[in-house]
Amino acid sequence: MSTFKKLLALGTVVTLVMGSSVTAFAGDPNATATGTGTAEYEYVNTDVYSATVPSAAALVKIATYTVDTEGLVKQSGKLKYTDLETVDDSKGVMFKNYNADQTKTIGLSPVSDPIKVVNKSSDPIDVKLDVQVTALGDITKMATADDYVADAEKEMYLAYYSDPTWQKALTTAATDVTTYDVIATAEEFYKVGYASNAYTYTIDSNAKDDDFPTHNFYLTGSANFAKTFTKGTDTVTAKSLPTIKVTYTINLNKSKDGQAEWNGSTLWFSNKTGALPKAKDISGIKLDGKAVTIASVKSDDEGWASITWEQIYKAYDATWTSADKVPAAFSPTHIEFTCDGVTYIAPIK
Repeated sequence: MSTFKKLLALGTVVTLVMGSSVTAFAGDPNATATGTGTAEYEYVNTDVYSATVPSAAALVKIATYTVDTEGLVKQSGKLKYTDLETVDDSKGVMFKNYNADQTKTIGLSPVSDPIKVVNKSSDPIDVKLDVQVTALGDITKMATADDYVADAEKEMYLAYYSDPTWQKALTTAATDVTTYDVIATAEEFYKVGYASNAYTYTIDSNAKDDDFPTHNFYLTGSANFAKTFTKGTDTVTAKSLPTIKVTYTINLNKSKDGQAEWNGSTLWFSNKTGALPKAKDISGIKLDGKAVTIASVKSDDEGWASITWEQIYKAYDATWTSADKVPAAFSPTHIEFTCDGVTYIAPIK
Protein backbone atom coordinates (compact mmCIF):
# COMPACT_ATOMS: atom_id res chain seq x y z
CA MET A 1 0.00 0.00 0.00
CA SER A 2 1.43 3.36 -0.92
CA THR A 3 2.30 5.67 1.94
CA PHE A 4 0.25 8.57 0.69
CA LYS A 5 -2.90 8.95 -1.39
CA LYS A 6 -3.33 12.12 -3.39
CA LEU A 7 -6.82 13.56 -3.62
CA LEU A 8 -7.58 16.13 -6.31
CA ALA A 9 -10.95 17.68 -6.99
CA LEU A 10 -10.72 20.91 -8.96
CA GLY A 11 -13.51 23.42 -9.11
CA THR A 12 -14.42 24.85 -12.52
CA VAL A 13 -14.69 28.42 -13.72
CA VAL A 14 -18.27 28.88 -14.85
CA THR A 15 -19.50 31.66 -17.10
CA LEU A 16 -23.27 31.99 -17.35
CA VAL A 17 -24.73 34.12 -20.13
CA MET A 18 -28.53 34.40 -20.27
CA GLY A 19 -30.43 35.51 -23.34
CA SER A 20 -33.48 37.79 -23.41
CA SER A 21 -36.03 35.44 -24.99
CA VAL A 22 -37.80 35.02 -21.67
CA THR A 23 -40.23 37.75 -20.78
CA ALA A 24 -40.36 37.09 -17.02
CA PHE A 25 -37.34 36.40 -14.79
CA ALA A 26 -36.17 37.01 -11.25
CA GLY A 27 -32.66 38.36 -11.88
CA ASP A 28 -30.77 40.56 -14.26
CA PRO A 29 -31.24 39.11 -17.79
CA ASN A 30 -27.81 40.32 -18.89
CA ALA A 31 -25.75 39.16 -15.85
CA THR A 32 -22.38 37.40 -16.18
CA ALA A 33 -21.26 35.14 -13.27
CA THR A 34 -17.71 33.86 -12.71
CA GLY A 35 -16.99 31.05 -10.20
CA THR A 36 -13.51 30.84 -8.69
CA GLY A 37 -11.65 27.53 -9.05
CA THR A 38 -10.28 25.89 -5.88
CA ALA A 39 -8.16 22.76 -5.45
CA GLU A 40 -8.66 19.99 -2.87
CA TYR A 41 -5.06 18.84 -3.03
CA GLU A 42 -3.22 17.54 -0.01
CA TYR A 43 -1.35 14.48 1.17
CA VAL A 44 -3.33 11.97 3.18
CA ASN A 45 -1.29 9.65 5.38
CA THR A 46 -2.49 6.11 4.69
CA ASP A 47 -0.34 4.43 7.34
CA VAL A 48 -2.71 2.85 9.84
CA TYR A 49 -1.23 0.86 12.74
CA SER A 50 -3.89 -0.95 14.71
CA ALA A 51 -4.17 -4.45 16.15
CA THR A 52 -6.71 -6.01 18.47
CA VAL A 53 -5.50 -8.51 21.08
CA PRO A 54 -7.15 -10.13 24.11
CA SER A 55 -7.22 -8.08 27.29
CA ALA A 56 -5.27 -9.26 30.33
CA ALA A 57 -8.53 -10.42 31.91
CA ALA A 58 -9.44 -12.36 28.77
CA LEU A 59 -6.00 -13.99 28.67
CA VAL A 60 -6.39 -15.15 32.26
CA LYS A 61 -9.62 -16.92 31.30
CA ILE A 62 -8.09 -18.45 28.16
CA ALA A 63 -5.11 -19.81 30.14
CA THR A 64 -7.23 -21.30 32.92
CA TYR A 65 -7.43 -25.09 32.93
CA THR A 66 -8.51 -27.95 35.13
CA VAL A 67 -7.02 -31.41 35.57
CA ASP A 68 -9.55 -34.24 35.63
CA THR A 69 -7.86 -37.57 35.01
CA GLU A 70 -10.65 -39.39 36.84
CA GLY A 71 -13.46 -38.09 34.64
CA LEU A 72 -15.29 -36.55 37.59
CA VAL A 73 -16.90 -33.73 35.60
CA LYS A 74 -18.63 -36.17 33.28
CA GLN A 75 -19.47 -38.68 35.98
CA SER A 76 -21.17 -36.00 38.09
CA GLY A 77 -23.39 -34.97 35.21
CA LYS A 78 -21.52 -31.66 34.84
CA LEU A 79 -23.16 -30.36 38.01
CA LYS A 80 -20.17 -28.18 38.87
CA TYR A 81 -20.35 -26.39 35.51
CA THR A 82 -24.06 -25.91 34.87
CA ASP A 83 -23.71 -24.20 31.46
CA LEU A 84 -21.51 -26.84 29.88
CA GLU A 85 -22.52 -28.03 26.43
CA THR A 86 -19.49 -30.22 25.75
CA VAL A 87 -16.85 -32.02 27.82
CA ASP A 88 -13.74 -33.66 26.37
CA ASP A 89 -11.65 -35.13 29.17
CA SER A 90 -9.70 -37.50 26.91
CA LYS A 91 -6.35 -35.87 27.73
CA GLY A 92 -6.87 -35.26 31.44
CA VAL A 93 -6.28 -31.51 31.03
CA MET A 94 -9.24 -29.33 30.07
CA PHE A 95 -9.23 -25.65 29.22
CA LYS A 96 -12.36 -23.63 29.69
CA ASN A 97 -14.12 -22.72 26.46
CA TYR A 98 -16.41 -19.70 26.63
CA ASN A 99 -19.29 -18.06 24.85
CA ALA A 100 -18.56 -15.00 22.69
CA ASP A 101 -18.31 -12.47 25.55
CA GLN A 102 -16.65 -14.90 28.00
CA THR A 103 -19.52 -14.70 30.47
CA LYS A 104 -20.23 -18.44 30.47
CA THR A 105 -18.09 -21.57 30.38
CA ILE A 106 -19.82 -23.63 27.68
CA GLY A 107 -17.19 -26.31 27.18
CA LEU A 108 -14.16 -28.07 28.59
CA SER A 109 -11.59 -29.46 26.16
CA PRO A 110 -7.85 -30.16 25.74
CA VAL A 111 -7.58 -27.02 23.57
CA SER A 112 -8.09 -23.46 24.80
CA ASP A 113 -10.07 -20.73 23.14
CA PRO A 114 -7.89 -18.84 20.66
CA ILE A 115 -5.47 -16.12 21.66
CA LYS A 116 -6.64 -14.05 18.71
CA VAL A 117 -4.59 -11.28 17.12
CA VAL A 118 -6.54 -9.15 14.63
CA ASN A 119 -4.47 -7.00 12.29
CA LYS A 120 -6.31 -3.80 11.38
CA SER A 121 -3.12 -2.20 10.10
CA SER A 122 -2.45 -1.08 6.57
CA ASP A 123 0.79 -3.07 6.67
CA PRO A 124 1.66 -6.59 7.84
CA ILE A 125 2.63 -7.10 11.50
CA ASP A 126 4.93 -9.49 13.35
CA VAL A 127 3.63 -11.15 16.51
CA LYS A 128 6.06 -12.41 19.13
CA LEU A 129 4.47 -14.72 21.69
CA ASP A 130 6.25 -15.81 24.86
CA VAL A 131 4.49 -18.55 26.81
CA GLN A 132 5.91 -20.20 29.91
CA VAL A 133 4.82 -22.07 33.02
CA THR A 134 5.69 -21.65 36.66
CA ALA A 135 7.84 -24.20 38.42
CA LEU A 136 6.36 -27.67 38.09
CA GLY A 137 7.15 -28.69 41.67
CA ASP A 138 6.64 -32.44 42.09
CA ILE A 139 4.91 -32.74 38.71
CA THR A 140 6.94 -34.39 35.95
CA LYS A 141 6.94 -32.56 32.63
CA MET A 142 6.02 -34.78 29.70
CA ALA A 143 7.88 -34.25 26.43
CA THR A 144 4.77 -34.85 24.32
CA ALA A 145 1.05 -35.17 24.90
CA ASP A 146 1.23 -38.97 24.95
CA ASP A 147 4.59 -39.45 26.66
CA TYR A 148 3.17 -41.33 29.64
CA VAL A 149 5.12 -43.32 32.18
CA ALA A 150 3.03 -46.24 33.33
CA ASP A 151 3.57 -45.92 37.08
CA ALA A 152 4.06 -42.18 37.28
CA GLU A 153 2.10 -40.33 39.91
CA LYS A 154 1.87 -36.84 38.46
CA GLU A 155 2.74 -36.07 34.87
CA MET A 156 1.70 -33.08 32.81
CA TYR A 157 2.20 -31.75 29.31
CA LEU A 158 1.41 -28.13 28.43
CA ALA A 159 2.07 -26.57 25.04
CA TYR A 160 0.94 -23.91 22.63
CA TYR A 161 0.64 -23.76 18.88
CA SER A 162 -0.57 -21.67 15.98
CA ASP A 163 -0.25 -24.46 13.45
CA PRO A 164 -1.81 -27.55 15.09
CA THR A 165 0.78 -29.80 13.43
CA TRP A 166 3.61 -28.11 15.34
CA GLN A 167 3.19 -27.82 19.10
CA LYS A 168 5.72 -26.07 21.30
CA ALA A 169 6.02 -27.67 24.74
CA LEU A 170 6.01 -25.16 27.57
CA THR A 171 8.80 -24.94 30.13
CA THR A 172 9.76 -22.43 32.79
CA ALA A 173 11.70 -20.56 30.09
CA ALA A 174 9.85 -18.31 27.64
CA THR A 175 9.19 -19.87 24.24
CA ASP A 176 10.22 -16.70 22.39
CA VAL A 177 8.66 -17.61 19.05
CA THR A 178 7.77 -15.00 16.45
CA THR A 179 5.09 -15.32 13.79
CA TYR A 180 5.93 -13.11 10.85
CA ASP A 181 3.63 -11.62 8.25
CA VAL A 182 0.13 -11.39 9.68
CA ILE A 183 -1.10 -9.87 6.44
CA ALA A 184 -2.29 -6.29 6.00
CA THR A 185 -5.93 -5.28 5.89
CA ALA A 186 -7.50 -4.72 2.46
CA GLU A 187 -8.01 -1.11 1.35
CA GLU A 188 -11.76 -1.55 1.16
CA PHE A 189 -12.01 -1.47 4.97
CA TYR A 190 -10.57 2.05 5.24
CA LYS A 191 -12.18 5.32 4.31
CA VAL A 192 -11.15 8.91 3.70
CA GLY A 193 -12.73 11.41 6.07
CA TYR A 194 -12.38 15.04 7.03
CA ALA A 195 -11.89 16.36 10.56
CA SER A 196 -10.08 19.25 12.25
CA ASN A 197 -9.45 20.94 8.90
CA ALA A 198 -7.60 17.95 7.49
CA TYR A 199 -8.33 14.83 5.50
CA THR A 200 -8.03 11.56 7.42
CA TYR A 201 -7.63 7.88 6.56
CA THR A 202 -9.23 5.60 9.11
CA ILE A 203 -10.83 2.20 9.59
CA ASP A 204 -14.41 2.12 8.36
CA SER A 205 -16.72 2.09 11.38
CA ASN A 206 -18.91 -0.50 9.63
CA ALA A 207 -16.06 -3.01 9.43
CA LYS A 208 -16.19 -5.97 11.83
CA ASP A 209 -13.33 -7.95 13.36
CA ASP A 210 -14.15 -10.85 11.04
CA ASP A 211 -13.35 -8.60 8.06
CA PHE A 212 -9.70 -8.27 9.11
CA PRO A 213 -6.78 -10.74 8.87
CA THR A 214 -6.32 -12.75 12.07
CA HIS A 215 -3.78 -15.09 13.58
CA ASN A 216 -4.75 -17.50 16.35
CA PHE A 217 -2.65 -19.18 19.02
CA TYR A 218 -3.94 -22.02 21.20
CA LEU A 219 -2.94 -23.66 24.47
CA THR A 220 -3.23 -27.39 24.94
CA GLY A 221 -2.22 -30.06 27.41
CA SER A 222 -2.59 -33.52 28.87
CA ALA A 223 -2.04 -35.15 32.26
CA ASN A 224 -1.38 -38.56 33.73
CA PHE A 225 -2.16 -38.71 37.43
CA ALA A 226 -2.21 -42.47 37.69
CA LYS A 227 -2.10 -42.64 41.46
CA THR A 228 -5.35 -43.11 43.35
CA PHE A 229 -5.65 -40.22 45.75
CA THR A 230 -6.65 -40.82 49.35
CA LYS A 231 -8.56 -38.19 51.24
CA GLY A 232 -6.36 -36.29 53.67
CA THR A 233 -3.08 -37.61 52.31
CA ASP A 234 -2.72 -36.96 48.60
CA THR A 235 -4.38 -33.99 47.02
CA VAL A 236 -3.70 -31.93 43.93
CA THR A 237 -4.82 -28.36 44.42
CA ALA A 238 -4.78 -25.36 42.16
CA LYS A 239 -1.82 -24.03 44.13
CA SER A 240 0.30 -27.06 43.31
CA LEU A 241 -0.43 -26.97 39.56
CA PRO A 242 1.66 -24.80 37.24
CA THR A 243 0.23 -21.54 35.97
CA ILE A 244 0.63 -20.36 32.38
CA LYS A 245 2.08 -16.93 31.62
CA VAL A 246 1.41 -15.41 28.21
CA THR A 247 3.21 -12.33 26.89
CA TYR A 248 2.93 -11.01 23.37
CA THR A 249 4.66 -8.22 21.47
CA ILE A 250 3.37 -6.80 18.21
CA ASN A 251 5.51 -4.83 15.76
CA LEU A 252 5.12 -3.63 12.24
CA ASN A 253 6.47 -6.23 9.86
CA LYS A 254 10.23 -6.15 9.25
CA SER A 255 11.29 -5.75 5.65
CA LYS A 256 12.09 -9.07 4.08
CA ASP A 257 15.35 -8.87 2.21
CA GLY A 258 16.17 -12.54 1.85
CA GLN A 259 14.92 -15.72 0.23
CA ALA A 260 14.84 -19.35 1.39
CA GLU A 261 13.52 -22.65 0.16
CA TRP A 262 13.68 -26.35 0.93
CA ASN A 263 15.47 -28.71 -1.42
CA GLY A 264 14.93 -32.18 -0.06
CA SER A 265 16.25 -32.25 3.50
CA THR A 266 18.31 -29.06 3.07
CA LEU A 267 17.18 -25.49 3.67
CA TRP A 268 18.93 -23.07 1.30
CA PHE A 269 18.89 -19.32 1.93
CA SER A 270 20.41 -16.13 0.55
CA ASN A 271 19.71 -12.42 0.10
CA LYS A 272 17.15 -11.10 -2.38
CA THR A 273 19.54 -11.25 -5.31
CA GLY A 274 20.90 -14.69 -4.42
CA ALA A 275 24.39 -13.28 -4.06
CA LEU A 276 25.68 -13.36 -0.49
CA PRO A 277 29.36 -12.46 -0.07
CA LYS A 278 31.31 -15.65 -0.71
CA ALA A 279 32.85 -17.80 2.03
CA LYS A 280 31.44 -15.70 4.89
CA ASP A 281 30.34 -17.03 8.27
CA ILE A 282 26.59 -17.25 8.86
CA SER A 283 25.52 -16.42 12.41
CA GLY A 284 22.41 -15.49 14.38
CA ILE A 285 20.26 -18.14 12.76
CA LYS A 286 16.64 -18.08 13.95
CA LEU A 287 13.67 -20.11 12.78
CA ASP A 288 10.38 -18.31 13.41
CA GLY A 289 12.22 -16.09 15.86
CA LYS A 290 13.72 -18.96 17.86
CA ALA A 291 17.52 -19.02 17.98
CA VAL A 292 19.12 -22.13 16.47
CA THR A 293 22.80 -22.67 17.29
CA ILE A 294 24.52 -24.35 14.35
CA ALA A 295 28.30 -24.16 14.01
CA SER A 296 30.38 -23.66 10.87
CA VAL A 297 27.75 -22.41 8.45
CA LYS A 298 29.24 -20.40 5.59
CA SER A 299 28.07 -18.92 2.31
CA ASP A 300 29.24 -20.85 -0.74
CA ASP A 301 30.77 -19.73 -4.05
CA GLU A 302 27.29 -19.31 -5.53
CA GLY A 303 26.21 -16.81 -2.86
CA TRP A 304 23.96 -19.17 -0.91
CA ALA A 305 24.13 -20.92 2.47
CA SER A 306 22.36 -24.00 3.79
CA ILE A 307 21.47 -26.04 6.85
CA THR A 308 19.98 -29.51 7.06
CA TRP A 309 17.16 -31.15 8.99
CA GLU A 310 19.76 -32.99 11.01
CA GLN A 311 21.54 -29.78 12.03
CA ILE A 312 18.23 -28.16 12.97
CA TYR A 313 17.05 -31.02 15.12
CA LYS A 314 20.39 -31.44 16.87
CA ALA A 315 20.23 -27.74 17.68
CA TYR A 316 16.84 -28.25 19.31
CA ASP A 317 17.61 -31.61 20.88
CA ALA A 318 21.20 -32.72 21.45
CA THR A 319 20.11 -36.37 21.73
CA TRP A 320 18.54 -36.44 18.27
CA THR A 321 20.34 -38.59 15.67
CA SER A 322 19.82 -39.14 11.97
CA ALA A 323 18.37 -42.53 12.83
CA ASP A 324 15.44 -40.84 14.51
CA LYS A 325 12.35 -40.02 12.52
CA VAL A 326 12.14 -36.39 11.45
CA PRO A 327 8.78 -35.11 12.69
CA ALA A 328 6.82 -33.85 9.72
CA ALA A 329 5.08 -31.47 12.11
CA PHE A 330 8.02 -29.07 12.15
CA SER A 331 7.31 -26.36 9.59
CA PRO A 332 9.03 -23.00 10.22
CA THR A 333 7.84 -20.16 8.00
CA HIS A 334 10.80 -17.75 8.24
CA ILE A 335 14.55 -17.84 8.74
CA GLU A 336 16.64 -14.96 10.10
CA PHE A 337 20.42 -14.93 9.68
CA THR A 338 23.43 -12.61 9.59
CA CYS A 339 26.13 -12.65 6.93
CA ASP A 340 29.06 -10.25 6.72
CA GLY A 341 27.44 -7.92 9.27
CA VAL A 342 24.04 -7.74 7.53
CA THR A 343 20.94 -9.41 8.98
CA TYR A 344 18.36 -10.88 6.62
CA ILE A 345 14.86 -12.24 7.13
CA ALA A 346 13.48 -14.61 4.55
CA PRO A 347 10.13 -16.36 4.15
CA ILE A 348 10.66 -20.09 3.60
CA LYS A 349 9.08 -21.58 0.48
